[in-house]
Amino acid sequence: MTGRPVIVAGSWGSALAEKGVVPDAQLWTSPANLEAPDMVRQVVADWAHAGAHAILVNSYSTGPLLMHGLGRLDDMERMDGRAIGLAREALEDFERPIALAGSFSIHGALARSEAEPEDDLSGRELEILFRRKAAIFKDHGCDFIYMERIRGIRRGLIAVEAAVSTGLPVWVELAIDRAEDGHVCSAGPCRWRFEDMVSSLMSTGAVACIVSHEDPQVIADALQILRMVWAGDQGVSLRNGACVRGRWQQGDLDAEAYLVEAERWRRQGARIYAMTAGTGADIIAPLAEDVARV
Repeated sequence: MTGRPVIVAGSWGSALAEKGVVPDAQLWTSPANLEAPDMVRQVVADWAHAGAHAILVNSYSTGPLLMHGLGRLDDMERMDGRAIGLAREALEDFERPIALAGSFSIHGALARSEAEPEDDLSGRELEILFRRKAAIFKDHGCDFIYMERIRGIRRGLIAVEAAVSTGLPVWVELAIDRAEDGHVCSAGPCRWRFEDMVSSLMSTGAVACIVSHEDPQVIADALQILRMVWAGDQGVSLRNGACVRGRWQQGDLDAEAYLVEAERWRRQGARIYAMTAGTGADIIAPLAEDVARV
């Protein structure tokens, strides 16, 4: 961490869609690492030139539970390793250092599928799968691991601990929602209290906590709670669109609106801007100019 605001780029679905890459029905963007390497490299270069300080490699959609259910764990290692290699190639001659982060999803592209027998797996079996995923990032030289869209405590805790065990810095992104009573909770079916999510998952040795939602006000409310229960680095991930029937549908957020929210989050103590889920180079560039003045 630099002591200054940090921009992390990783909206692979929207970025590749803009370049005409059709997502895979099961594995979303990860097959592009093998089938469209030039496009993957170009996306990384676009984000770097826009001003990103770190890049999430294209490894989100090969979640170990999904890949285990599909019987494709070897493909997980192959696609993720290639994702890291392509990102490194894209940044090879770049003038300033840019960190690479392994994007680690528990589930993968599909939040739930018949090929995902997660309820039948013991804690030890989950740990083995999650450690296998985390080891890819360690072995291929990533600078840190980004746990993307964690929604529950049990599997989330095992996964974060597996990532921390690599010795790499671990950032945890929590997918949040607003409960019927108005309180902030997890986005998963268990509807965990946000405070409990933070207390459990950030006790693992992870170094940064990021909150993710599509409503800027929900993010602001979560940051207010986060300041009371977590003293480490804090960040935000504003979702600007959604995957509908296997295709990415872009939201209507523009750079001007994002900068207004970013200033509010910065006053609340957030220093990390995770540009995932539809926030691409068009928003990164003006944000990078803005944070350079901080």
